[in-house]
Amino acid sequence: MKNLYQQLGIYASMIIMLSSCDQFETQEFHVDKPESIIAQEERDAYNDLKSYINRTANPSFHFGSSISLDNYNSKGILHRMLNENFDEVEASTMNHGAIVQANGSLALGNWMNLMSTAQAAQTSVFGPALISHAGQNAAYLNSLIAPLVITGDAARVVVADFDNDNLGKTYPMTVSGGTNSSTVVVNNINNTGRVLNVKSVRSHPQFNVTLPQGRVLGDYVSLTLDMYITDATGGYGSGMRIFVNGRSGSYGSALSYVPNRAWGKMTLPLATMNLTATEKQLNSFTLAVGSETGAGDYFIDNIAFQDINVTKTPEQKRQIIETELQRWITTVVDTSKSYVKAWDVVDRPMDNLNPSQLRTGAGKPTLPADQFFWQDYLSRDYGVKAFQLARQHGNQGDKFFIAEDSLSFNPAKLNGLLGYIGYIEGQGAVVDGISTILNLTISSDKNEIVTMFQSLAATGKLVRVSKLRVEIPTSTAATNESYQQQSDMYKYVIQKYFELVPVAQRYGISINGLVEGVDVVSPSRAGIWINNAQKSYFRKPAYVGVLEGLSGK
Repeated sequence: MKNLYQQLGIYASMIIMLSSCDQFETQEFHVDKPESIIAQEERDAYNDLKSYINRTANPSFHFGSSISLDNYNSKGILHRMLNENFDEVEASTMNHGAIVQANGSLALGNWMNLMSTAQAAQTSVFGPALISHAGQNAAYLNSLIAPLVITGDAARVVVADFDNDNLGKTYPMTVSGGTNSSTVVVNNINNTGRVLNVKSVRSHPQFNVTLPQGRVLGDYVSLTLDMYITDATGGYGSGMRIFVNGRSGSYGSALSYVPNRAWGKMTLPLATMNLTATEKQLNSFTLAVGSETGAGDYFIDNIAFQDINVTKTPEQKRQIIETELQRWITTVVDTSKSYVKAWDVVDRPMDNLNPSQLRTGAGKPTLPADQFFWQDYLSRDYGVKAFQLARQHGNQGDKFFIAEDSLSFNPAKLNGLLGYIGYIEGQGAVVDGISTILNLTISSDKNEIVTMFQSLAATGKLVRVSKLRVEIPTSTAATNESYQQQSDMYKYVIQKYFELVPVAQRYGISINGLVEGVDVVSPSRAGIWINNAQKSYFRKPAYVGVLEGLSGK
């Protein structure tokens, strides 16, 4: 298989050379076709995949593939291959993150184009996951539950402005002695008002702070101060510093905030300090601020905490997120119901490490930019609400699925999923079916696949194989043998689906990634076609494995 394309080129060259000979010359020369060419011709002679489905025995079976919105809507070769070989399309890039814009509006144009394009081709559309932890516009959702910021004089607490201090008054320094001092003087520029003259070698003036009753340090957004400094008197050094009870936070150089040799106001965000939970609750504390320089001789004034964060309560966050869930599901389902008759409603709810529990973002220091955990705000009821909303806004008879991965090799996760389905239905919602996301390799355990299908069939619910892909690991050479193993695994999975899932429960099978190297998420050699450097598409042995699985051979 790995030499297929070289052999194709050699064979084509031979044909060209022979056809160019003098037409009256008798040729006694014979060239045997390479075995790889013969095998490819045999694969190319098969009919389209969907023609091998026994529709009499499987009247409700859907054979689909996932593809990006752009690849389908472009009506190129992938679009044609899907329509010719499959009867259902699932848009892999149709998700909350792609549709919801930064201002919260929903850009549904590409999705609507896919539905109309599929309808023209008489290809049904399976609705991709409505609610997931991945592929979300997390920035928008998080902005809705972020603290409100109150600005203006009502949100300002002055630490020191020195106007009522006597000239010559001094403030303590973080490092005392030597040349370190901070003394109240007359403004050196316009000779009016009083300011603090700081002379320091990596030392900073300190202030005792008591915030207004009911306010704590974590309520405030920033510390502001006016400063006059020059490049020769500490404008650079190691940057500005804020100290809270002796613990410091580092900022840029003073001259990155204020002009050289002129008064300016700087704003230092408190978030940069990464205040601890204890520090955020402080009402009284010692504050120090200044330039971390070994040659300090500068002036500061009007030190103040500015702007107040008003944190939303858990109940307020719940209401906001529930409203967004309702707006998202109802808008998408209402827009799609004329053509989409089946959906994955909740995607991959169970935790990988603790599969009896829901996934959560709680306790994780950072999350990928596209992750948002609806369940962290709506509890286990997020799935209940999602299924109820989808059914209320769909058509009578529409089918609604819950999707999960790793079910073939993680029986604990399957048990956890079944428990969660039980909870959802115990609250009055109905789950019609289970989409098992099958991401396999050529060496996946076949006994585990059998056990999974048996367990899913035992639920009595519709069973859908979702995003089926059989990978050849990159550590394995792409040989005739490995490609045949891939074909065998596709065939095995599809045959076992038909064997172990009763007819009434067979919703269908969807294959992820039509072409090796195109429209797939990793260079894993999944796919049932292959795309060479000349952009020619060839059926792989996997094509035969799929059709034999569908036909029951």
